[in-house]
Amino acid sequence: MSDARTHRTVRPVPWPLRLFSSIWLGVCLLALLFLYSSLGSAGLLYFEDGALFNDQLRQWRGLEMTEFEWFHWWPFDLLIGLICLNIVVATLRRIPFKPINFGVWMIHLGILLLCVGSVIYFGTKVEGDSPVARRQIAVSVDGGAPVRMTAMPGNRMVAGPPERPYGIEVASIDPNWELLSGADEGKRAYSVTLTVQTPERMFLRQVIAGYPDYTEDLVRGAEGEQPFVRAKKSLGTAIVDDAIQIDLEYEPQRYLYLANNLRKSWALYVREQGETAWTQRPLTGVPLYNDYIVSREDVWMPEGGEPLTPDPLDVRVPPAEPGDPLAGTDLRITSYLRHAGLETRRLPGGDTLDPALTVRLGNDRGQSKTYELVAFDPARNAEEGGRLQFAWVNSVEERDALTRFRERSLTITVPGTDVEQTVPIRTTARSNPELEFTALEGTPYAYRVEAFQDQLEIRGRLFSLAMVEIRDGERSFLRWVFDDPTIARDHEVTADGSGHQHVLPLDEGIVMTYDPGHRAAPVLVVAGPEPETLGLQLTLPGQDPVYRPIQRGVREPIDQGISMVVERYTAFSRTQTRPAIVPSAQRDRDAREFFAMVKVEVPTGAGTTAAWVPFHHYPVESPNGTLRRFTYRPTSVELADGRTIELIFSRQRRPLPTPVVLEDFQVASHIGGFTGRTSSIRDWTSIVRFGGEDGQWTDPMAVSVNQPAEHEGYWYFQAQWDPPMGARFEGDRPSAGLNYTVLGVGNRNGVVTQLLGCVIAVIGMIYAFYVKPILKRRRRRAVEAALAVGVTADGAAENTAESPEPLMPVGAEEAR
Repeated sequence: MSDARTHRTVRPVPWPLRLFSSIWLGVCLLALLFLYSSLGSAGLLYFEDGALFNDQLRQWRGLEMTEFEWFHWWPFDLLIGLICLNIVVATLRRIPFKPINFGVWMIHLGILLLCVGSVIYFGTKVEGDSPVARRQIAVSVDGGAPVRMTAMPGNRMVAGPPERPYGIEVASIDPNWELLSGADEGKRAYSVTLTVQTPERMFLRQVIAGYPDYTEDLVRGAEGEQPFVRAKKSLGTAIVDDAIQIDLEYEPQRYLYLANNLRKSWALYVREQGETAWTQRPLTGVPLYNDYIVSREDVWMPEGGEPLTPDPLDVRVPPAEPGDPLAGTDLRITSYLRHAGLETRRLPGGDTLDPALTVRLGNDRGQSKTYELVAFDPARNAEEGGRLQFAWVNSVEERDALTRFRERSLTITVPGTDVEQTVPIRTTARSNPELEFTALEGTPYAYRVEAFQDQLEIRGRLFSLAMVEIRDGERSFLRWVFDDPTIARDHEVTADGSGHQHVLPLDEGIVMTYDPGHRAAPVLVVAGPEPETLGLQLTLPGQDPVYRPIQRGVREPIDQGISMVVERYTAFSRTQTRPAIVPSAQRDRDAREFFAMVKVEVPTGAGTTAAWVPFHHYPVESPNGTLRRFTYRPTSVELADGRTIELIFSRQRRPLPTPVVLEDFQVASHIGGFTGRTSSIRDWTSIVRFGGEDGQWTDPMAVSVNQPAEHEGYWYFQAQWDPPMGARFEGDRPSAGLNYTVLGVGNRNGVVTQLLGCVIAVIGMIYAFYVKPILKRRRRRAVEAALAVGVTADGAAENTAESPEPLMPVGAEEAR
């Protein structure tokens, strides 16, 4: 070798290159990445009382991050960027680009492509869901503009001019109605039966999706027939009222609602009362996991839990869309609750007489129960089926009257006759099916009491009701007789005698009023006539009524080891409605944000009004657009100019590329069919169509849980469904389900780049573990053969020298 080569000058490597080509830097960065990922996924692990717990660091106050947001925070992005830079520099400096090192180069290239694809995928990720109703009902009267509502059992609306309105209610829906006649016999379709009420008549109309020619009406049957029969059979015509046109139409969904479990996507929706469309105001800075309040006086604190420290928010909410009714006015969010519900409670104080009482009943075994009673509130002045009551009296005579017995009775009047009588109710047809009808002399009417129900709550009011079957010659109907005669209703007598389904025009030829009577409560707490006077009136079986004065905090014996203590009492009280915070240990994790709410401050022009706004899954436009299992409770705020503004707290929406409609919904069950349990279902499939550029709908496309469908850059998959459900409350209608679907919607940008990176990395591993050893063996044999004949190749030493170590440990192994 020449002296020039032997004494070649080596330039020092700049420290940044030395640093980022160091394998130890890569090891440290990977260790930090592992630690960061563990904290974000598993949280902080700790032992308490011998059990292992975890505390999610990313959910702490000041962070409030979803897992997606945690892995998009700048520390994570910085770590990934430094690791990629380390790989690039170390590969270029330490690993020569030669066939023997191609495996390492491919592995490193695959990792870089995977990182680039992940940046594209997660940086542009959009994910949410879209509720799609199966059909909407379009009703037009005398050729006028149609009014619409979602096809959902119990939905109702009024169509037509005010002087001749049509009341429309969805009586029932059969999602798998079998056609029994014509060329379509045996096929199944979506059938909706509606109750149509006019001033002259009531009838049913059946409308079948996709088969408008099969639309027909049902009218009341004659005596001895079924309650309703086909109009074509009874009257010779399928349609009894041509003035009303009812059609089933697709109900297009044009929005997707972003998922909060991906990244916080809160929004406040605003509109003026009377309008239908909502304007959206995206929210930035509203938390997700922890409670934030201005004052403890704003909420009902959980009993037995740790007191919540006031920590107010200050989130400005400016207008963001045209048409906002408060354009130019910022709203302000000051509080957020993760899991709470609005409750009205009574507090002592005020100027109005409104007695309230808290009592605790206990026995000699240590068992006890607390009750809160309000004297002037019929819904809250009694407990335990009326056996415990609280009343206010203005005199001793009123107190004594509370112990007197009065029978249930029915007052009957037939206008234009001498019939006006009050008769006691001592038995009913429900308890005695052989009960005879009682004729009203001098009238065509006869009656018998079918059943009664006292203290029935209807839309926040308490009523007492007697159901009376009335005969008028050949006609029979069921009258609901209330203690308020102005709300009496007549119903068609159904097969089971309930009459719940079909409302009839009220027969004004007979008037009835129900008196539920009076029975003394066994335990009656009496307040008055003086504000601080309390007494206990006992009317126990087999004993004479006893009254004695009582005091707060003093245990009063009642009977056989049972005693009572008045814990709180106030004659003057007031009510307040606040959110009641649910303790953390009692919260349902699967509820997610369903019970969340925010407190919004709205400038009214005469100051500022604050209101709690509960969370809505979807900002639907009206009660008739609400899907079953979801809520519609907009919050109203009155402005100084007389306008009323409505607010809904929900999620941000984005327009879909094209509208989507639901053609059909199919449930594939295991052997034995659907049992009512989700585990009996094998798969759910939505058959959907998308809007085309020509205004037409595309061909049907199947979307199921494990079979997503792509359209215009978004992937659609099955997320939720409408299961069968019984009546949820008094007056509600049961549902056979399958009236809507909820589609999960998301994009998948960068997936090809991610897959390409994975494929290249795998090929590189195969090359490093299988191809490289072959190359090395061939070179070794070539060198050994050359040495055996005494021939030394000029480049043998160089070719058999070890390659410099790469960044990754597997790369270092392959480079040797």
